[in-house]
This record gives sequence, C-alpha cells and structure tokens, in this order.
Amino acid sequence: MRSRLLFAATVCLALGLPAAADAQGEGARTYWKAPANTHAVGTHLMFVDGNASGFNPALPVSGAAFTSRIYLLNYTAFFNFLGRRNQASVTQPFGTVEGTTTGLQPLSLDVAGKGRADLSAWWAFNLIGAPAQSLQEYMQWEQRTLLDAQLFVTAPSGQYDEDKFLNVGTNRWTVRFGLPFVQSIGDFTPGRRTTFELVPSVTLFGDNDALRSLTIDDGAPVFFSRTLSQDPLYKIEGHLTRDITKELWVSADAMYVGGGETSLDGVAQDDSQSSFGVGFTVAYKVSEKVELRALWGDFLTDEEDGIDTSMLWLRMTYAWNPTADRLAEQAAAARQ
Repeated sequence: MRSRLLFAATVCLALGLPAAADAQGEGARTYWKAPANTHAVGTHLMFVDGNASGFNPALPVSGAAFTSRIYLLNYTAFFNFLGRRNQASVTQPFGTVEGTTTGLQPLSLDVAGKGRADLSAWWAFNLIGAPAQSLQEYMQWEQRTLLDAQLFVTAPSGQYDEDKFLNVGTNRWTVRFGLPFVQSIGDFTPGRRTTFELVPSVTLFGDNDALRSLTIDDGAPVFFSRTLSQDPLYKIEGHLTRDITKELWVSADAMYVGGGETSLDGVAQDDSQSSFGVGFTVAYKVSEKVELRALWGDFLTDEEDGIDTSMLWLRMTYAWNPTADRLAEQAAAARQ
C-alpha cells in the first residue's frame, strides 16, 4: 500500500507553472491524480534561449536574442472539494535575462534584467473521472479518462523598472482557462502505463501601461512609455507518455500557439503568432518520494511567425502524504 501511494505522489505531481514556462507548456503527466492530502514541493532550473524572454514568452520579438536562466520554487496540494478531486499550486520564479534586441527599437540595444519574477497560481477542478475519495477508495481506483477545468493566474508581483527595456516582471495580469484531458491506454499497472494527453487553453492579458520605448528625434534618442495590450493567446499542448520501468518514464511532446496580436497605444502591430514546437521528457523515480525530470523543447517555426525559442528544464520534486505515511508506520509496527 505504502509503495503504491508514494509512487503516485511522486509521478502525479501537478506543477503550477509561471509565465516563465507557459510558452513551453506545463509538461507531461501534470494532471494525473494523486490521493487527497498529498503534498509536493519542487525546485526547478530552466534555460531558455531565443526571441522571447523566458519570463514573458507570450511576447516574442523579431530580431531579438535573449538568454534566460530561471529558478522556480513550487508547492502543490491535492484535495477533495465539492465531490471531486482538486489540485492547487503556487510558484515563485527568480532569475536573470539578458540579450540584444532590434525588433522593438530603431537601434540595437543590449538589455538585461534580474530578480524576483511574477508569482503564479492555478487550480484544477476535475469534471470527469476523478471523484472525491478516501485513501482506501483511492487504492481501489484506476485512472482512465480525466477531464479538468483549470484556472491559472499570474500576478504582476515581480520586479519591474519602467526605465528599463527588459525586466523579469511583466507589469500585467495574466489569466488562463484550460481543459486538461488525460486518456489512459491499456494496462495502468506501474511499469506498463501509457497515456495520451491534451491541454487546450486560452490566455487573457491585462495591459502593461509602462512599456519602455525609444525613438530617434534629430539624431538623438528619446525615451518614453507606451501602453501594451495583447489579444487572447490560444494554445494546445499534447503528450504521449509511456512507462519504461516502474521507475522510468518518457514522453513525446508537442504544442501549437496562435493569436496574441499586440497593440501599442491602441495601434495594432500585425504580429499574430502561429508557432509549433516539439519536445521530449524523461523522468526517473529516485526513491518513493523523490522524482527527477528533464524536459527539452524547441519551437520549429520562424521568428517572423511567433515564438522561436529552445528550452532545457530540470526539476526535482519531493512528495508526501501524511495519511499514507501514518498507515504505513502502523502497518510496520503491527508486523513487529
């Protein structure tokens, strides 16, 4: 019993991802269901290179070359609510971004930013496939078809200096609505599990009313602020995952991102996105409570069409379930 519960806790971790990871997707097996009262903490390291800052990937810039190094701290909880299984998560990113941009400015500029980025949180409420359950009921349950409703919010809490061209904070609210879907294929015994996963979503953006801009007047640079608005961004993320052993699993990943045209002071910029990316994930259960995961992703489209970035994402997660731990201790004591 203890082994199965702790295995579920490590591989079924839902990660509340910040804007830093949004363009590359949330990752395979994010919406698998662990038992209620499961908790997880995660540490992450991301390397993102390309025409968008890793802290603001919804805004690719043609002609730019950014390098982002992102550190994430994350907490996730699974719980029963309104008769269904729920997941809630909060993530705080930190890091640095630097690079050169000519896409928004008439001059080539070296830009950089660092510090605390925007705090994000999300909540997923199961609609189909995962009713509220006790620990004992969970042990008899087999995951088959899952459909969740997800609300994801990023707050403008990160460091933002309106006198700088590049920041780790975005100075705007972001709200995303998603419908994560997971379908198990065949045997769901650990070591044999296969799933097909789709996550369609739409992201809505608040305005950034302090976007640093530059123009040239009589040969001299003139700095000023503008208001940035952005149309909804549509995304569909897909995964095909497969256990290799009880401890090791892999996933083939893909994503499409479209829409998101921007406006500056109300003037449309004719920069709608149409981007397609692929990736690969490998994860290994080090112990009953610890999982290591690595994800590589790359957008294949030209920068003129939207996002043109590549990413390496490393993370370690520690999970625990106090109820399962207590029952395991009682069982061990009874055998003595």
